[in-house]
Amino acid sequence: TPGSGIAVVLLQGEPVENAHERLAGGDHRLSAVRALCEQVPVDMLFLDPAGTAAEAEFLEIEASCWPLRWVVVNNANLPGHAGWVREHLLGLGGEWAEVLSGRTADPWGAGRPGWIADLYRSRSWTVLA
Repeated sequence: TPGSGIAVVLLQGEPVENAHERLAGGDHRLSAVRALCEQVPVDMLFLDPAGTAAEAEFLEIEASCWPLRWVVVNNANLPGHAGWVREHLLGLGGEWAEVLSGRTADPWGAGRPGWIADLYRSRSWTVLA
């Protein structure tokens, strides 16, 4: 709505090109995330990486995107996803608190075979502020 001060930006893809190589090498060139955050104040992040823990992306967001006041992590209980972000923020000494959490169901277990399908049938999410 014009004049409401609310803006939503949805990104799909690699917000930090070659993220893992850049993180390992200490490369701090301008990324799409940093460029966006220099233009638009970001106060909420919805983090739902597809099969990646998103370490480089989150660290870039944490360093560049302010005032970051809300972080939502989806699929926090799945291996190789971003559940570590919850633990990281809660471990910052009282700066962040979990204000809401829950679970969603995936009756097909994301099409995974065998025992791991059970793990994927219940997906947790958390909201931190």
